[in-house]
Amino acid sequence: MRLEKLNREIEIYLKEKQEAEPLFRFSGELFRLQERYAGQIKPHRSWSREQARELFLQGCYLLKDAPPAIAPGLFRSILGEIVEAVIRHFPRAEPLRKIMRQPELTETRLPQFLAGSNLLDSRELEKQVRAWGWEGDEPVESSLAAGTVKDALAPFYIALAAAVREEIDLALWGEGFCPVCGQDPGMALLNDEGARILHCSFCRTCWQFPRLECPFCRNRDPQRLGYFYADEYPGRRVQVCERCKSYLKTAVVKEIGREVILELEDIFTLELDHLARREGYRAGRDLALLQ
Repeated sequence: MRLEKLNREIEIYLKEKQEAEPLFRFSGELFRLQERYAGQIKPHRSWSREQARELFLQGCYLLKDAPPAIAPGLFRSILGEIVEAVIRHFPRAEPLRKIMRQPELTETRLPQFLAGSNLLDSRELEKQVRAWGWEGDEPVESSLAAGTVKDALAPFYIALAAAVREEIDLALWGEGFCPVCGQDPGMALLNDEGARILHCSFCRTCWQFPRLECPFCRNRDPQRLGYFYADEYPGRRVQVCERCKSYLKTAVVKEIGREVILELEDIFTLELDHLARREGYRAGRDLALLQ
């Protein structure tokens, strides 16, 4: 059902932002691909419900010391499909195919690469990719290659996160980062009841968080919290914190008039990112890179 909604939502957004069609089409294909592979993965949980509860109460996300097992062959299959999807929608990215020949990503050396560092740290991953050194006249941008690798890792986390949500009460979680994978929220929404829901764009976990608190620095001073909006994007707000200069885009369900898919909202509202950065704010994930 969610994939049917995804297709409908893409068409709704395209009526308002036709110029972003390649991004919407690619995002839809990536979403479907990741969901399909996640459905094939049988996640192994290394903690019980009681242990998970204790971790939550301590403010520790579940995969902090126990990342999911990643099968090298399956990872390469996912990576190969994502690479081809990128090139299909963005032909100028054709040099990205080189990544499939990268020695570190062969089945024999992949386990060492996966165990070598925190691959969910975008800055660290991009640094590693840049160090590979790309040969040829058309170099691959390290940010694109790193993002593609991270997209290929996502189904393993999505599968485990889905299992977690079925077994563990996420209401116990009180932090501003994802209770499953530890990533900062990519977006937020205010639901029909007015509750603020944070969304992890990596493993797709959602959790409730106080409206009058910054999820990145935990500032609760109402005088240093606020939001702005643009008339062209009704029902969308950019929540900002003057203490850490962070921002978080937020969709307001009552004002938009329908449940939205935040992965698509993120694309639709890219102009709000530009506005926030122009005013001196940074996304939460950018703040993490500065620490």
